[in-house]
Amino acid sequence: MPFFPLRGLVTNEYAFRHPHAPDARVDWNWTVTSGSLFGRWGCGWSGVPDSLSPDPASRLRTGSAVLRVVTVRTDFENVTVRGQFHLQRPGSTARTPPTDWDGGHLLLRYQSPQELYAVSFSRRDGAVTIKRKAPPTGTGEGVYTTLAKATSPFAYGACNRVAAQAATTGSCSVVLRLWMAGRLILQAEDTAPGRLAGPGAVGVRGDNTELLFHNLAAH
Repeated sequence: MPFFPLRGLVTNEYAFRHPHAPDARVDWNWTVTSGSLFGRWGCGWSGVPDSLSPDPASRLRTGSAVLRVVTVRTDFENVTVRGQFHLQRPGSTARTPPTDWDGGHLLLRYQSPQELYAVSFSRRDGAVTIKRKAPPTGTGEGVYTTLAKATSPFAYGACNRVAAQAATTGSCSVVLRLWMAGRLILQAEDTAPGRLAGPGAVGVRGDNTELLFHNLAAH
Protein backbone atom coordinates (compact mmCIF):
# COMPACT_ATOMS: atom_id res chain seq x y z
CA MET A 1 0.00 0.00 0.00
CA PRO A 2 1.15 3.62 -0.47
CA PHE A 3 3.66 5.18 1.92
CA PHE A 4 2.64 8.05 4.18
CA PRO A 5 4.57 11.32 4.45
CA LEU A 6 6.64 12.11 7.51
CA ARG A 7 4.11 14.74 8.51
CA GLY A 8 1.12 16.65 7.18
CA LEU A 9 -2.43 16.12 6.02
CA VAL A 10 -3.07 13.40 3.43
CA THR A 11 -6.80 14.01 2.96
CA ASN A 12 -9.92 14.57 5.02
CA GLU A 13 -13.70 14.67 5.15
CA TYR A 14 -13.71 18.21 3.73
CA ALA A 15 -12.08 16.91 0.53
CA PHE A 16 -14.62 14.08 0.34
CA ARG A 17 -17.52 16.51 0.61
CA HIS A 18 -15.96 19.27 -1.56
CA PRO A 19 -13.68 17.43 -4.03
CA HIS A 20 -13.65 20.31 -6.53
CA ALA A 21 -12.88 23.06 -4.03
CA PRO A 22 -9.49 24.70 -4.73
CA ASP A 23 -8.37 24.14 -1.11
CA ALA A 24 -9.43 20.45 -0.96
CA ARG A 25 -6.64 17.94 -0.26
CA VAL A 26 -7.77 15.13 -2.57
CA ASP A 27 -5.57 12.01 -2.52
CA TRP A 28 -5.16 9.40 -5.28
CA ASN A 29 -4.97 6.51 -2.80
CA TRP A 30 -7.27 7.29 0.11
CA THR A 31 -10.78 8.62 0.68
CA VAL A 32 -11.79 9.87 4.12
CA THR A 33 -15.56 9.96 4.50
CA SER A 34 -15.30 11.15 8.12
CA GLY A 35 -12.43 12.72 10.06
CA SER A 36 -8.87 13.39 8.88
CA LEU A 37 -5.91 11.27 7.76
CA PHE A 38 -2.40 12.60 8.37
CA GLY A 39 1.07 11.29 7.79
CA ARG A 40 3.20 11.14 10.92
CA TRP A 41 6.70 9.62 10.96
CA GLY A 42 5.73 7.78 7.75
CA CYS A 43 2.64 6.27 9.40
CA GLY A 44 -1.07 6.91 8.95
CA TRP A 45 -2.49 8.98 11.82
CA SER A 46 -5.93 10.20 12.86
CA GLY A 47 -4.60 13.34 14.50
CA VAL A 48 -5.92 14.29 17.92
CA PRO A 49 -9.61 13.40 17.69
CA ASP A 50 -12.45 15.86 18.08
CA SER A 51 -16.06 15.73 16.93
CA LEU A 52 -16.07 18.90 14.80
CA SER A 53 -16.17 19.13 11.01
CA PRO A 54 -12.62 19.40 9.62
CA ASP A 55 -11.46 22.65 8.07
CA PRO A 56 -9.77 22.33 4.63
CA ALA A 57 -6.30 21.63 6.10
CA SER A 58 -7.51 20.02 9.36
CA ARG A 59 -5.43 22.56 11.28
CA LEU A 60 -8.22 23.70 13.58
CA ARG A 61 -10.45 20.63 13.64
CA THR A 62 -9.87 16.97 12.72
CA GLY A 63 -13.32 15.36 13.13
CA SER A 64 -11.43 12.14 13.89
CA ALA A 65 -13.55 11.08 16.84
CA VAL A 66 -15.41 9.40 13.95
CA LEU A 67 -12.69 8.26 11.52
CA ARG A 68 -13.50 6.43 8.28
CA VAL A 69 -10.62 5.84 5.84
CA VAL A 70 -10.99 3.67 2.71
CA THR A 71 -8.89 2.98 -0.36
CA VAL A 72 -9.71 4.54 -3.69
CA ARG A 73 -9.06 1.10 -5.19
CA THR A 74 -12.13 -1.15 -5.09
CA ASP A 75 -10.69 -4.39 -6.52
CA PHE A 76 -9.78 -6.12 -3.23
CA GLU A 77 -11.62 -9.45 -3.19
CA ASN A 78 -9.83 -12.39 -1.57
CA VAL A 79 -7.57 -10.24 0.55
CA THR A 80 -5.69 -10.11 3.83
CA VAL A 81 -5.11 -6.67 5.33
CA ARG A 82 -2.36 -6.51 7.95
CA GLY A 83 -0.51 -3.82 9.82
CA GLN A 84 0.66 -2.53 13.17
CA PHE A 85 -1.78 -0.39 15.14
CA HIS A 86 -1.14 1.99 18.01
CA LEU A 87 -4.30 3.25 19.75
CA GLN A 88 -4.93 5.43 22.76
CA ARG A 89 -7.55 4.30 25.26
CA PRO A 90 -10.97 5.47 24.00
CA GLY A 91 -12.32 8.77 25.23
CA SER A 92 -15.50 10.65 24.34
CA THR A 93 -16.81 14.04 23.27
CA ALA A 94 -20.08 15.88 23.75
CA ARG A 95 -21.21 14.67 20.31
CA THR A 96 -19.68 11.17 20.55
CA PRO A 97 -20.51 9.72 23.97
CA PRO A 98 -18.89 6.44 25.04
CA THR A 99 -20.08 3.27 23.29
CA ASP A 100 -19.06 -0.38 23.63
CA TRP A 101 -17.57 -0.41 20.11
CA ASP A 102 -15.27 2.60 20.54
CA GLY A 103 -11.80 1.63 19.29
CA GLY A 104 -10.20 0.33 16.09
CA HIS A 105 -11.62 -1.64 13.18
CA LEU A 106 -10.62 -2.90 9.73
CA LEU A 107 -13.06 -2.64 6.82
CA LEU A 108 -13.24 -5.33 4.13
CA ARG A 109 -15.17 -5.53 0.84
CA TYR A 110 -16.34 -1.98 1.40
CA GLN A 111 -19.07 -1.08 -1.11
CA SER A 112 -20.41 2.07 0.55
CA PRO A 113 -20.83 3.49 4.06
CA GLN A 114 -23.94 1.29 4.28
CA GLU A 115 -22.51 -1.98 2.92
CA LEU A 116 -19.28 -3.55 4.20
CA TYR A 117 -17.64 -6.03 6.57
CA ALA A 118 -16.19 -4.59 9.79
CA VAL A 119 -13.60 -6.54 11.81
CA SER A 120 -13.18 -4.94 15.24
CA PHE A 121 -9.83 -5.68 16.85
CA SER A 122 -10.05 -3.19 19.73
CA ARG A 123 -13.22 -2.13 21.51
CA ARG A 124 -13.92 -0.29 24.74
CA ASP A 125 -15.73 -3.36 26.10
CA GLY A 126 -12.78 -5.70 25.38
CA ALA A 127 -14.60 -7.61 22.66
CA VAL A 128 -13.45 -8.48 19.14
CA THR A 129 -16.17 -8.87 16.52
CA ILE A 130 -16.84 -9.60 12.87
CA LYS A 131 -19.90 -7.84 11.48
CA ARG A 132 -21.67 -7.28 8.19
CA LYS A 133 -23.33 -3.95 7.53
CA ALA A 134 -26.22 -3.97 5.08
CA PRO A 135 -28.27 -1.14 3.62
CA PRO A 136 -31.48 -0.34 5.53
CA THR A 137 -34.86 -1.06 4.00
CA GLY A 138 -35.60 2.67 4.13
CA THR A 139 -33.34 5.63 4.82
CA GLY A 140 -30.60 5.43 7.41
CA GLU A 141 -27.02 4.44 8.07
CA GLY A 142 -27.32 0.69 7.53
CA VAL A 143 -27.84 -2.28 9.83
CA TYR A 144 -25.04 -4.31 11.46
CA THR A 145 -25.31 -8.06 11.94
CA THR A 146 -22.79 -9.71 14.27
CA LEU A 147 -21.31 -12.82 12.64
CA ALA A 148 -18.83 -13.70 15.42
CA LYS A 149 -17.76 -12.28 18.78
CA ALA A 150 -15.12 -13.08 21.41
CA THR A 151 -12.88 -11.29 23.90
CA SER A 152 -9.20 -10.54 23.43
CA PRO A 153 -6.80 -8.16 25.21
CA PHE A 154 -5.47 -5.11 23.40
CA ALA A 155 -2.44 -3.12 24.56
CA TYR A 156 -3.25 0.60 24.42
CA GLY A 157 -0.28 2.88 23.90
CA ALA A 158 1.74 0.10 22.22
CA CYS A 159 2.06 -1.44 18.77
CA ASN A 160 -0.28 -4.36 18.06
CA ARG A 161 0.02 -6.63 15.00
CA VAL A 162 -3.40 -7.13 13.44
CA ALA A 163 -4.59 -8.90 10.28
CA ALA A 164 -8.07 -9.42 8.83
CA GLN A 165 -9.07 -11.55 5.85
CA ALA A 166 -12.07 -12.00 3.56
CA ALA A 167 -12.21 -14.97 1.18
CA THR A 168 -15.01 -16.34 -0.98
CA THR A 169 -15.39 -20.11 -0.93
CA GLY A 170 -16.34 -22.39 -3.81
CA SER A 171 -19.96 -22.28 -2.64
CA CYS A 172 -19.84 -18.45 -2.66
CA SER A 173 -20.02 -18.08 1.11
CA VAL A 174 -17.59 -15.55 2.62
CA VAL A 175 -15.09 -16.58 5.30
CA LEU A 176 -13.75 -13.78 7.50
CA ARG A 177 -10.84 -14.11 9.93
CA LEU A 178 -9.05 -11.97 12.50
CA TRP A 179 -5.47 -12.52 13.70
CA MET A 180 -3.71 -10.66 16.48
CA ALA A 181 0.01 -11.05 17.14
CA GLY A 182 -0.01 -13.85 14.54
CA ARG A 183 -2.67 -15.87 16.35
CA LEU A 184 -6.10 -16.62 14.85
CA ILE A 185 -8.59 -15.02 17.25
CA LEU A 186 -11.91 -15.10 15.45
CA GLN A 187 -13.52 -16.62 12.35
CA ALA A 188 -16.95 -16.39 10.75
CA GLU A 189 -18.66 -17.63 7.60
CA ASP A 190 -21.33 -15.49 5.97
CA THR A 191 -23.85 -17.60 4.05
CA ALA A 192 -26.80 -15.23 4.29
CA PRO A 193 -28.46 -13.62 1.27
CA GLY A 194 -26.78 -10.35 0.40
CA ARG A 195 -23.33 -11.51 1.51
CA LEU A 196 -20.51 -9.54 -0.06
CA ALA A 197 -18.98 -12.16 -2.32
CA GLY A 198 -17.30 -9.73 -4.74
CA PRO A 199 -14.50 -7.17 -4.54
CA GLY A 200 -14.54 -3.84 -2.75
CA ALA A 201 -12.34 -1.29 -1.03
CA VAL A 202 -10.55 -1.89 2.27
CA GLY A 203 -10.09 0.59 5.08
CA VAL A 204 -9.54 1.61 8.66
CA ARG A 205 -12.10 2.91 11.12
CA GLY A 206 -11.59 4.58 14.49
CA ASP A 207 -14.12 5.65 17.09
CA ASN A 208 -13.29 8.01 19.97
CA THR A 209 -9.61 7.09 19.85
CA GLU A 210 -6.34 8.51 18.56
CA LEU A 211 -5.14 5.93 16.05
CA LEU A 212 -1.80 5.44 14.30
CA PHE A 213 -0.98 2.60 11.89
CA HIS A 214 2.04 1.56 9.85
CA ASN A 215 3.30 -1.23 7.61
CA LEU A 216 -0.25 -1.51 6.30
CA ALA A 217 -0.48 -4.02 3.44
CA ALA A 218 -3.27 -5.72 1.49
CA HIS A 219 -2.56 -8.85 -0.53
